[in-house]
Amino acid sequence: MVASCTALLLTSCASQPPIKTPLPYGITNPSPPEPNLPAPVAALVGVWAGTWGTYRTTGFMGSSNADLTLIIDRVFPGASDSFVAVLTYSWGESWARKGGYVRTIGVIGQDGVLRLEPFSDGGTITAMLSENQQVLHTEYQVVGGGGSLPIRSRGTLWRTKLP
Repeated sequence: MVASCTALLLTSCASQPPIKTPLPYGITNPSPPEPNLPAPVAALVGVWAGTWGTYRTTGFMGSSNADLTLIIDRVFPGASDSFVAVLTYSWGESWARKGGYVRTIGVIGQDGVLRLEPFSDGGTITAMLSENQQVLHTEYQVVGGGGSLPIRSRGTLWRTKLP
């Protein structure tokens, strides 16, 4: 029984999640990465979709599970043994804000972590690839200011394709 449940769970997790966030007109699936990139860095290129919840440092804040999409179009060598990623970050509507997207660049460090910073609200995003390279673990942080508490959102994205 346990083996069949595990197989069922793995099968359902392996399916491609739908993209539920707004995207720029005419966006296409990324081209394959350059062959000279290290394998863990090249594995980040692609379309990633999932959700994340919002937390304050004092505990769970609301029941927000906003949809999230990252489309990493291109990666190329940067300065100091890092890599530059050209991407689209797209978020779905939540209790806190309307859905939208932004085209931006990020830096992939020696540790394989993608960093996007700062956004207009001062927030930063980090993303780390799972060992099987099919899941992207994300975290969004905004340091408190003006009387607000720090906010942290954690999410899980799965490799997918654009419709």
